[in-house]
Amino acid sequence: MSNLTLFSVIDSKMDGRYSKFVLPFIALPLLTKQKVLIEVRMTDAKEFIADNKDAISFLQERWTDRFLIADIDTPYWDIVPCGSTMRFVQMPCLKSKWTKISDIDVMHIDKNISKHFDNLELTYGSQHKYFGLKRPDEKKLSGTYVVKTEEFYSEKWRQHLHAYMSEIKAKDSWLQKHPPFDQPHYYYDEYVNWNLVIPVHGEPLQVKGKENDIRPIQGIHMSLNRPAYAPPWQPDRPDWEITQERKRIWSELKETSDYKQVSRFFDPEMIELLDQI
Repeated sequence: MSNLTLFSVIDSKMDGRYSKFVLPFIALPLLTKQKVLIEVRMTDAKEFIADNKDAISFLQERWTDRFLIADIDTPYWDIVPCGSTMRFVQMPCLKSKWTKISDIDVMHIDKNISKHFDNLELTYGSQHKYFGLKRPDEKKLSGTYVVKTEEFYSEKWRQHLHAYMSEIKAKDSWLQKHPPFDQPHYYYDEYVNWNLVIPVHGEPLQVKGKENDIRPIQGIHMSLNRPAYAPPWQPDRPDWEITQERKRIWSELKETSDYKQVSRFFDPEMIELLDQI
């Protein structure tokens, strides 16, 4: 069994801006020789695969059976049709010891990303079924977090998921904008994550000053809502978290022949974003 699956879900119908991240989300961890599997679930996966058949064929030739692009496949999509929420509901097909549920716009280029979670387990104990962040003063669980796959997606979790989604459907909570769906679209997902995880697995481990270790990004978070670098007049503004080490890794990676071959398949808008690093 693999040690880590990187897993993300997007709604390409609702917001097609994020489709351009799919290929680099898959390619960059493989190019940096990470021993991981990568799975992306999306709406209209067949259309995406057809539109990007040359790129996907190239990736399959190099990294056979290391990644999967497939449709969102859960009966709960019709209840809460939101890609960022479905990553907490859709179970991954590519099984590893750990599953990192991630934003699609995180480019995983850090070294030894799967080993990091083994080290967390050694440090804090095997009783933890997941590692994530509780948002300050709110019942929200971070959208990017890691779970111990077999133990997290337990029968108890599945039963709770079914009961929770059935209640949303019965009350028509999503359409009627009952809490947490009264929040703006894509901002209620972490409330839903809290409601799904905490009743089954308890609150996340919290260690003051170790938040970035317990929930590491492990790469460059190329959020479309943030600048690549915080401006000098607002140094605390959230940005892409480009450290000197990540910039060094990226500078070396983009000069390799493998990257040059893969990147020719990237969307031109994606290349413009990558040029900001």
